[in-house]
Amino acid sequence: MGHDRLLLSFSIGGLRSVLRIPKATAIWATNEPEADEEFSVAVPYRPARRGRQMKLVLPNAANGAPVDRSLVTAVVRAWDWAERLKSGEVSSMAEICAAEGFTDSYVGQVLPLAFLSPEIVESILSGSQPQSLTANRLIWGGRLSAIWSEQVAALVC
Repeated sequence: MGHDRLLLSFSIGGLRSVLRIPKATAIWATNEPEADEEFSVAVPYRPARRGRQMKLVLPNAANGAPVDRSLVTAVVRAWDWAERLKSGEVSSMAEICAAEGFTDSYVGQVLPLAFLSPEIVESILSGSQPQSLTANRLIWGGRLSAIWSEQVAALVC
């Protein structure tokens, strides 16, 4: 329809089938549309990239996006590994690598995520982080500042 609009077409019979709504009976109103009748709705949208995926972003839509599991996994791993180091359960990154089966490079890049600002962690856990904040960007995107306000400025903008 255009670069900023999407035309969605529906069939009454198809919707009834998907939503498991029974056909009209004598009990229900008789002025319902025919089962094969179609209707269309035009909605504004903008495409957005999230890593390699293309996402459909509807303007003014509530953020119903699911939580990015790879981001959450990275943060949880970082907290777990930092806690193990702090408690003395492991004494080095090499022990974490051996126990978890990851390379020292990966563990070294993920571990600093244990020190992300609470604001960023909250947005990741709620799924409300910016589309551009991916696990790859967070893990491999370069050194993170230790100052929370600088992290927020660098990652949320």
